[in-house]
Amino acid sequence: MLQVKDIHTYHGFLHVLKGISFELNKGEIFAIVGSNGAGKSTLLGTIAGIYQQRQGKILYEGNDLGKQKVEEVVKKGICLVPERRQIFDALSVKDNMMLGAYHRYRQSKKTLQQDIDRCYELFPKLKTMEDRPGGLLSGGEQQMLAIARGLMSNPKLMMLDEPSLGLAPLIVKDIMNILDQLRTEFGTTIILVEQNVKAALKVADRACVMERGEIAIEGEAKSLMKDPRVRDAYLGGKGRTVPV
Repeated sequence: MLQVKDIHTYHGFLHVLKGISFELNKGEIFAIVGSNGAGKSTLLGTIAGIYQQRQGKILYEGNDLGKQKVEEVVKKGICLVPERRQIFDALSVKDNMMLGAYHRYRQSKKTLQQDIDRCYELFPKLKTMEDRPGGLLSGGEQQMLAIARGLMSNPKLMMLDEPSLGLAPLIVKDIMNILDQLRTEFGTTIILVEQNVKAALKVADRACVMERGEIAIEGEAKSLMKDPRVRDAYLGGKGRTVPV
């Protein structure tokens, strides 16, 4: 579904992504983990068209995304749920969700309510507060709203940047269960960027570890969970058993 080939991305003179390559199959959850500054968010931004790579190719369903603008990438079925949620505080829950469908509002106006209802089935709590300003929601509720807004774009590929950031463990578990539900029930393909390595590897099919703009380790998520390098760096060190 997605092929990332030898991507090099810069922020000014800073060489952030240094030859990133990986493939993503339809219906997979692919986790990207690593420490702050590894380039994870820049990678998602490059795929989404926010940043332009200086070298390399990104092929989506066999087509080169090239230097397409963000809105064109969204129309092709790729959406990014950004870090720290980026909810519009003054807009209602429903209006925040509607913004996710801005690119197809006129063409699909009749089906928008059906899509909203689908989101409410996934996130029943949002239904009870659809007129509440987004800024009055808790962190967990805002994350649910951010995912719902992304779903309103009808994505085939959803990319999530640190969805567990600042959330309580029980809320994190709910979010990860919802991602698994999106994959199994809706066939959504997911790229999950996370610093909560244990949560990410438990829900993912495959994963990679990024370090300083490069992929250091890649493989099946269950294998990475047991890899001594990953355990020592991210899962509490030697001698601890990590349940899978």
